[in-house]
Amino acid sequence: FNQKIKAGSGNITLREDSSSGTVVENFGIGSSVTIVGNSLSMTPTSDLSEDQLYHLSYPSGVITNMAGESYVGTAYTFKSKLIPKQVWVWGSNSRGQLGQNQADANPGLEGSSSPVQIPGTTWQKVNLGSAIRTDGTLWVWGWNYFGQLGTNNTTQYSSPTQIPGTTWNKIYVGYNSHNFQIKTDGTLWAAGRGTKGQLGQNSVVNYSSPVQIPGTTWNHVACGAEDSYAIKTDGTLWSWGNNETGTLGQNSIIDYSSPVQIPGTTWNSVKAGTNFAYATKTDGTAWSWGRNESGQLGHNQADAQLPRVSSPTQIPGTDWSSVFPTNDDASTSSAGAASLMLQKTNGSLWYSGSDGSGAMSMNAKDAAATKSSPTQLGAGTAWAGWTSDKSFAWMSSSYRNGNIYGVTTSGELWITGYNNLGQLAQNTATTGISSPIQIPGTWSTIGPLGSSQPGHSPVAFKEV
Repeated sequence: FNQKIKAGSGNITLREDSSSGTVVENFGIGSSVTIVGNSLSMTPTSDLSEDQLYHLSYPSGVITNMAGESYVGTAYTFKSKLIPKQVWVWGSNSRGQLGQNQADANPGLEGSSSPVQIPGTTWQKVNLGSAIRTDGTLWVWGWNYFGQLGTNNTTQYSSPTQIPGTTWNKIYVGYNSHNFQIKTDGTLWAAGRGTKGQLGQNSVVNYSSPVQIPGTTWNHVACGAEDSYAIKTDGTLWSWGNNETGTLGQNSIIDYSSPVQIPGTTWNSVKAGTNFAYATKTDGTAWSWGRNESGQLGHNQADAQLPRVSSPTQIPGTDWSSVFPTNDDASTSSAGAASLMLQKTNGSLWYSGSDGSGAMSMNAKDAAATKSSPTQLGAGTAWAGWTSDKSFAWMSSSYRNGNIYGVTTSGELWITGYNNLGQLAQNTATTGISSPIQIPGTWSTIGPLGSSQPGHSPVAFKEV
């Protein structure tokens, strides 16, 4: 400010993206804001996202000059810092997905049951087989049978290979051979298998180079097996691809090869399982639709009671912060055990569906742990409440292999579930576990684990 200021009454509001974006926090002018002379400062109660545009605003009466004249702030913006990172991977290497310039066919690295680093220290965003550097370049590696890496061929790569361009911003990897990227200009690009229209090209053709989906306001994407979802900056949700179990949320079972809107304008996040999907709204509600044979939709019904839902249906509660799927066995498009993971605003984790892998920390790996409505992780065991006690800042799951991962605010990385391919990173590939175990080291985030790569290979960040 150009003169000394003092506190009035009310809040300074921090939002993502714009004046109409998602509210991050309200800072009370008399309690959470520090004023010294002609400047003020505030500290968010939780970490901000990296490389994210934020908007600050305050109405008349919140801040005044010493004469009591009010200021009004409506156009303050800033962007959070990019933090360079190392990428570490472990587990299966059947198609070179560990990025070590070797694959199972080559002696020396048939896989790794402890973390190994992909060369480089300027990685910014990562998914299995795909990563963006701080300079906006996109790099890919691993399985490429359908051209999903976008390299204009179907050649497999066992070390990172660059895709042309320097404005790549976000990456999304499906787990049945199709991938998406968003550029800084809000355009959405796709590559890979398109036989069910999942690339959004109004066709059923495969593409081995990135092709654009019409529009310039795409903000978030989720890739299913043969289905795709995306949220625009205006809060609208769109879907396309295979719809045999009502997966697209269109109240039908008709396939679509270009984006069609799901009703609503306040969608906040979306995740895809194998022929089922979840989403949250800005009001803290969670919604699900698609197949439901294990009760994974969280509606307190399963199988014959509610075999599928073809339009978004609310899961009870209004304090959900995120949702994501984890599949114990998704070997076919319409069968196999599956489960839903939800996180509340208080940090606690909940699940609905099957727990054949023991990933839900119930100290059990059988049908007895199957639930058709949200149940807190560890309920009834010594691990009850372990998620909220650990203060997890970042959660992820494996879509197909029954593992749950969490990174705490202090950098601890914890995991439960299967270990047949060394995915627990304990330097051994043995029977899985049904209660959490720590992976040594200090970690930043764990990447989405779903991917169009055979086998199971987690990927995680360490800050440089």
